Amino acid sequence: MKKFNFLYLSLGILFLSIIIITLLNFFDVFSVKFSNIIIYILFFILLSFNSFKISLKSKDKGYITGIKIASIISFIIIISKFIVKIKFSFSSFIYLLLIFVFSIIPAIYGSNKKSSNS
Repeated sequence: MKKFNFLYLSLGILFLSIIIITLLNFFDVFSVKFSNIIIYILFFILLSFNSFKISLKSKDKGYITGIKIASIISFIIIISKFIVKIKFSFSSFIYLLLIFVFSIIPAIYGSNKKSSNS
């Protein structure tokens, strides 16, 4: 479990930043749309970072590692949409597609970086 401490750090950064952005939104410092954009950008940055770090430690090829990560996150998002009964829209499809892109590309890069360092 010690080798995945960066995941806990990333989740902590994400939750702390969401709380700070929500508080700033509550006091009308940011608009709701701007807050959502900041949260999405931060999520994709952390997703890319984690995909890169996981692929450095993985024995699989980069794209397989990226697909695994994206599939797990997409599954969690789809299940949460069904639980809350939110309809699946075109923007949700684009969001899931971006999750795959932002997890596969850094995972491929991390896997190639690992093999070039060996």
